[in-house]
Amino acid sequence: MESVDQACNAGSTLQRLGSVTGYYGYATNSLIPQSITQIGYPGNLDGGLRMQVTNAESFDNGGNNTVRIGSSQRGGASGGGWLKDFGVQPSDSAAHPAVSRNQIVSVTSYGPISETPQYLGGSILNKSFIDILSKACAHKAGNC
Repeated sequence: MESVDQACNAGSTLQRLGSVTGYYGYATNSLIPQSITQIGYPGNLDGGLRMQVTNAESFDNGGNNTVRIGSSQRGGASGGGWLKDFGVQPSDSAAHPAVSRNQIVSVTSYGPISETPQYLGGSILNKSFIDILSKACAHKAGNC
């Protein structure tokens, strides 16, 4: 298996990981109400070896700036993105500039260990998220 440095080193030019693997955009305050695609590698489905996809709608305020969605995914799904308008950019996207695809609106943060009830929770990306992102980007030139 290649190391991250090797995977990001195209010839003699070091590249950002996102330039090699791709990356998603993000949208703040876009989780309630919202239909999303949640992705993860939960241990209870295929032993966590295959990415699982759940299409769901935010249904409940989970408290403390979180939202819950219905999902059968369990442990291992944490950190998986919740994406708004997941999919391939439409060929006529120039005619519809308001369509922004593949935007992260949350990530899986918690859920029950038991098989029921079936839900996952994630934080709403808000001003606090932007503040943390801005600090990380400002920490060192070239971070973002």
